[in-house]
Amino acid sequence: MSRPPCVFCARPGEHWHHLTGRPAPKAPYLDPDLVVALCRRHHAREHVLLADKALEWLPAGVDPLLHRLRRVVCFAERCADFHRAFRLEPPSALALAGLHDEALDALVCTDAGAP
Repeated sequence: MSRPPCVFCARPGEHWHHLTGRPAPKAPYLDPDLVVALCRRHHAREHVLLADKALEWLPAGVDPLLHRLRRVVCFAERCADFHRAFRLEPPSALALAGLHDEALDALVCTDAGAP
């Protein structure tokens, strides 16, 4: 898939930013198809912001699904801050739909066990 322009500034999208990241350095991506194009400057900035929010890596004891959802929501909030649409290329949109379904399944399982 060719890279569209940076979501934030429309410069050439030099990097695919993985919205849900990796659990640890050099580990496989949690959702490898869930990406957005960013220029070098905004890609670096995203990782600084994620580190500031303790979302760069999956902390021990944190539910991986919750972590992945938090990262996606943080990115959507930054798009809103920049007055940019939260747009995904088709493969990424399908990956987000899969994450959404996974979250719904987790909620249904949780509700099914409730008294």
